[in-house]
Amino acid sequence: MNLIDRAIGYFSPRRGMRRAMQRSAFEAFSGQGLDGAGQSPMNGRWFVPPRSADADIVRGLRRQRGESRELRRLNPIAAGAIESNLTRVVGTGLQPVPEPDAAVLGWSDDQAAEWKANTIREFSLFADSKECTLDRQQTFYERQELVLGSRLESGDCFTILPDGEPTATQPYRLRLQLIEADRCANPFGKANDLDVVEGVRLRNGAPVGYHILDQHPGGLLVTGSKSFEGRWYDAFGTSGRRQILHHYRPTRPEQTRGVPYLAPVIQAIKDLGRYTEAEISAAVVSAFYTVFIEQDGASKPAPVFGMDGTNTGQPPAGENDTVPPSGDEFEMGPAAVIGLGKGEKAVFANPQRPNTAYDPFVMSILTLIGAGLGIPVELLTKKFNASYSASKAALLDAWQHFRTERAWLVLSFCQPVYETWMAEAVSIGRIKAPGFFRDPLIRWAYTRAAWHGDSQGSINPKDEVAAYRDAIDGRLMTHERAEWELFGSDWTRTFPTKKRELQMLDKAGMQPVPKAGAATQPKQQGTADAPAQPQASAELSEAAKAMQQQAETSKALHQRVEALAREPVKVDVAITNEPIQIQLQQEPTHVVIEQADQHLHLLQAPAPAPAVQAPAAHQPQAADRPCRLIAMRDPVTGLAREYLKVPIEPIDSAAPSAAGAPYGHRIVPVRDQESGLAREYLKLPLTAPVNLAEVMSQSSAESIP
Repeated sequence: MNLIDRAIGYFSPRRGMRRAMQRSAFEAFSGQGLDGAGQSPMNGRWFVPPRSADADIVRGLRRQRGESRELRRLNPIAAGAIESNLTRVVGTGLQPVPEPDAAVLGWSDDQAAEWKANTIREFSLFADSKECTLDRQQTFYERQELVLGSRLESGDCFTILPDGEPTATQPYRLRLQLIEADRCANPFGKANDLDVVEGVRLRNGAPVGYHILDQHPGGLLVTGSKSFEGRWYDAFGTSGRRQILHHYRPTRPEQTRGVPYLAPVIQAIKDLGRYTEAEISAAVVSAFYTVFIEQDGASKPAPVFGMDGTNTGQPPAGENDTVPPSGDEFEMGPAAVIGLGKGEKAVFANPQRPNTAYDPFVMSILTLIGAGLGIPVELLTKKFNASYSASKAALLDAWQHFRTERAWLVLSFCQPVYETWMAEAVSIGRIKAPGFFRDPLIRWAYTRAAWHGDSQGSINPKDEVAAYRDAIDGRLMTHERAEWELFGSDWTRTFPTKKRELQMLDKAGMQPVPKAGAATQPKQQGTADAPAQPQASAELSEAAKAMQQQAETSKALHQRVEALAREPVKVDVAITNEPIQIQLQQEPTHVVIEQADQHLHLLQAPAPAPAVQAPAAHQPQAADRPCRLIAMRDPVTGLAREYLKVPIEPIDSAAPSAAGAPYGHRIVPVRDQESGLAREYLKLPLTAPVNLAEVMSQSSAESIP
């Protein structure tokens, strides 16, 4: 306000207020904000001053918690979003895999493996029992899901780490007690200040204590001052042991309390729920086939049909004479014929439901909700109708979100509990860890651990397993990591079982025969059953070699046959009228007919007289020489165009190499079907003199040097 506005407001507050309102309205629709920046007229009244993280969050935190909890309890979209996070992030629970730093501790690999196995057993003794929780209702792995769900629903939660009494089945004193967000509040309803914010005591911006109420402020029987009674818990004890864990995910610097996961989409989910209810109600009304009676001259609406069955609902005389008594109501029925009074007509209510635009509109809103929650709409609605690549991309994007949530859960809950438990295990002597309490670096080396959970799952298991196997063979991934990501199991825990199974199969002689072409694995020296099976291993190796050699020979023969089949030889075919007769004027005497019920007549042409008489010793009769017929098929249609007759000569190992071909050889090019270029050449022996001019005129063979 300027000086004039202030003066008017001082002498006449009403006029000053009216003047200020008019000035604000003018600035709102003038396109200029309070700071002079350009602004839309619709946003002219939107003035949000910059505040600290706690000032923005604390104001509406309690209402957001209540709304978020109700949506998770009653709304399918909200419940599905949170349950998807719990299922994918936690699943059956995150398992610890100790990874002690052998270099810092000066251990060998065998010493580290032995200590690791003993630590896993001891932690399982603590975590697998429900006695690890103060209320004895959940194990450590079940408590992980409750911690994450409470944080998503309320914004944050707390875990107190009290000491309990050891039992016959639980030698450790550490207990876990989960506290809901509402129980952390200022004592006696004190207002927030720089030192205490919503039950968190700060020192130089760091939390050092938490005030936990004895009862939930929204409990059934909590009234009056008892709702603010509680006690302070220090974040760390005098020995440095953690006493309370605060589970929340800050999004701004100097943020003290967490925001519910559904906070950005609460309004969208609620509005979508109202819209869905309205559409369902309209569809129900449409199914009822509602009818209205329109009357001329009626001053008031008719009473509702069938409400009382008496005349008490009839208006006084003279007000609406055309309205029938309530006992004379109209009823719709099958094939009913109803007479209407004078001036009355029936009007049918047609809400035109179900709405055809309902599904696209809802999917658009769900896409926005999924974007706000970091979950693709396919996973949010559990509806995968897109292509394989699109569904795979959606799952990969969601998996990145779930991995960040899993990493948060490990750092906020799992690892702190693991370190606190190990300190007690070392102090009572159940785990040997020299120097644990003396040097922070040695303590860190002992408490290093990886936390693995359920796998992502596979859409195409065959290809994914092959990819992981190639990564292992290429030394790009370990067996342990591959088994965790594929199946969610620990390779170090399943290795003894695998080893025992292989030994049992080998001892019983039930090892699988290696596949053809697969490299045989040499048997390692020093195994228990190696001396008992040398002959069986040798037989398996010889069988594998024989199968590999046979496969290579078959492959080479197949390639040669394919090469011969691509070389054409001209054949004259004459076709007459029905019945179809095919006369071959040139050998061969074998033809494949693709159509049934045809008559085939083969007329073998007389063999031409040889130009040069061959020596009698090397001139076998034509009837004595077996021949091989190869079909020349068209590369486009696949039909046989012509045939090649190749004589098969006996092989005489004692005779010279030219004995089987006294008239030389014929070089036949083998051409590629696409490019037409000769890839290789076949050398065919000639058992009779050949006139090159005649061969070139009747055949597609080419002469080469």
